[in-house]
Order: sequence, then structure tokens, then C-alpha cells
Amino acid sequence: HGGSGMKWALNRDGEVGQVTDTDPTELFVGQVWIPVTAELVLFAEPGYRVVEGEICPPSLGHLAAQIAAIVGERYSRERDKGVTVAGHVYRTDRDGRGDLADMVKTAEEIEAVQGTGTWAITWKAEGSYVLLDLTTLKTVSLASAAHVVATVAREKAINDAVAAQAAADGASWRDVVAVYTTEIDSGWRDPEEGARC
Repeated sequence: HGGSGMKWALNRDGEVGQVTDTDPTELFVGQVWIPVTAELVLFAEPGYRVVEGEICPPSLGHLAAQIAAIVGERYSRERDKGVTVAGHVYRTDRDGRGDLADMVKTAEEIEAVQGTGTWAITWKAEGSYVLLDLTTLKTVSLASAAHVVATVAREKAINDAVAAQAAADGASWRDVVAVYTTEIDSGWRDPEEGARC
């Protein structure tokens, strides 16, 4: 989640003009490069301000928007991890969820014509093939949907916490980053939770 290593920012009249992860202090004589504090390594970019020799975001709203983009990327990774049902891991990415929904509809149509319990299919799970009847297919589809809903809820909770801190009276960028750091790696739904479905 957080940045790794050092970064330096070029001070151009109180504004960051460039950010690099290669120590430029001996390469560019006459330019003022400032080490970026560890909390901002992930966020520092051109347009940040230099205040009393320290790199700062242009506003807390800007920092919150940067964090929201990072949380959105994390949401996508978490959403697509898959869900476990009865010991098998099923895809939860957009295509996987679409395949499940399409197959549920098809199976329902087939059973409407041929009778309840007449449909089954071999479905590809992660690392295995599983024979699914309509009831089990629906269970997998519902577990997939529940996983996505929980992931969306976690993304929203993190963004709401960050936005609330950014809007708080007297808040600093350190306060906003602290909320992000505390929240980003906790509370995501474990794909194994689908096993209870």
C-alpha cells in the first residue's frame, strides 16, 4: 500500500516541479531538491507545495482525491480475488460474474422446460472443475455478488473516513494520511468467507 524507498522533490519557487526516486542532490548542482517525507512518498507529485522546507499537498481535498484513486485500484484487486464456496474458488471479476449470471439464467430456462433438477454443468473453478446443479450455481453466484457488495462497502468506508478527516476542522495532511494508512489494509472481505454460503 505505502510507498517504498526515498523520493526527492524539486523546489521551483515554492512548488514541486518534479519528483524522482533517484537521489538527484549531487547530479543537479544549483537546484533545490528536498527529500519527501515517508508519509507522502506515495502521493508527492508536481503541483505539491513546499512550505518551510517541507513537501505538502496543495489541499486536503487534493490528497483525499489521490487517496480515493488508490483505494479504487485496491477495490478492483480485492473484488477480483475470487470467492470460495465449498472449498472451490470461483472468479469474481466482471467476466466471471457475468458468466455466472448468464449461466443461472440459462439453467433456469432449461429447467423451466425440462423440469426441476434436470440441469447440471461442469464449471471451471480455480485449479479444478466442479459439477454444479442449478441450486449450487445460484449459491456460487450469490456468494460472488455478496463478495462484490462487501468490497464496494469497504471502498466507500475508507473513502468516507478519509474525506471526513480531510474536512475536519484543524486537520492536517498527516491526519488524512494516518486515516488512509490505518484503513487501507484492514476490513476487506476475505474471499474464504464465501465458504459459508
